[in-house]
Amino acid sequence: MPFQAVTVGLYIDGKQYFARTNQQDLIVLAGDSRTETYFYVGLIGSLTDVAGTRYDNTRLDGGKVQVSVTFDTQTGVVSSTRIALAGRF
Repeated sequence: MPFQAVTVGLYIDGKQYFARTNQQDLIVLAGDSRTETYFYVGLIGSLTDVAGTRYDNTRLDGGKVQVSVTFDTQTGVVSSTRIALAGRF
C-alpha cells in the first residue's frame, strides 16, 4: 500500500500546523512499462499545531488534498511528486 496515514504539514505566518487526512480515493495509472503514478485523494481534518492545540472550523477542515507520486517500477526511483490543497466551499 503506497499511502498509509497521510498527514499534511503547513507553515502559516511562521507557525507549523498539521492535519490528518481520510482517504477518499486511490488511483494507480501505468504510464508505460516502467512507470506508475499513484493519485491519492483525501479529506483534510482539523489543524493541530506542534503544541497539540486543535483548531476546528478552519477553511481547510473538510477540504481536499491530492497527492501524486510517479516512480520507476523497476528501480523504485521517484521521478515526480505533486501536492494540491483545496479548502471547503
